[in-house]
Amino acid sequence: MNARPDRPCPRPGLSPPRRHATRWRASVLTALALAMGQPAAAARDEAPAAPSTVRICDDANEWPPYTFAERREGQPTGQLLGYSVELIRLILERRGVSFAIELLPWKRCLMEVRDGTRYQMLLNASATPERERDYLISSAYHQTHSYVFFDRKRHPGGLGLRSKADLQPFVLGGIRGYAYPMLDDAQRERMLRTGSYPALFRMLQLGRVDVLVEDYEAMRGLERTGTLGSLAAAGIASEPLPGTAPLQYHMMFSRDPRGSALHQLVNEELARLQQSGELQRLQQRHLPKVP
Repeated sequence: MNARPDRPCPRPGLSPPRRHATRWRASVLTALALAMGQPAAAARDEAPAAPSTVRICDDANEWPPYTFAERREGQPTGQLLGYSVELIRLILERRGVSFAIELLPWKRCLMEVRDGTRYQMLLNASATPERERDYLISSAYHQTHSYVFFDRKRHPGGLGLRSKADLQPFVLGGIRGYAYPMLDDAQRERMLRTGSYPALFRMLQLGRVDVLVEDYEAMRGLERTGTLGSLAAAGIASEPLPGTAPLQYHMMFSRDPRGSALHQLVNEELARLQQSGELQRLQQRHLPKVP
């Protein structure tokens, strides 16, 4: 018998009706608690106990203004700061989930989250077909702008680029393990890579590479933390990479029950923060303006 349901079902892709918000929140936390090996009671609204600690990794190179160590007298401390750090704290503390963030070599962080045994998520990554296969990927929560950095003494009139194809004559430098999705396969394959940003910019100054294609926001952040110092004072100029759209960044999760529960929780909270305007206010507080 095809009786009409007592309550309307939510349309696919939409949040449940508001009157079910508590039940919806509890179901996500219950799934996360069970996935983390905790009893379901730990995730009920009336019980304050949280699932076991979610372990998060990100890049040991640091990526200000998104994830970086607080400085005291110019030296990094164990306290992590930044837009991504504050955002995940807002999300997980609101849901009563304890967490810890550790900075690892980037390739190891990627492998650890893909494996899912010790780390369940990472904070900042661009999406690629390979990563979409290996990870669960959150909604985009910030974007960066691709700029070309070069030695002003060798190119006093600028590079005169009209498209990224005009990079062909130049030797490109980059960081090992980074995706560089704004470039094509051939450009990535011929890139000379190193392990850190200070080493990368030394390669540029020594003439081992001609240009670097990096995220404007992160390079300005590295200047402010003192990791790079003043690029202008070092004779490094920059200009936008023509013909490239802003690059979207995401959090990524292990493809297992724990990662799936976290993925759902984070996407729900990102949507809530976007709708309330809190995400935009957080961006205004942390992220630089792009010329």
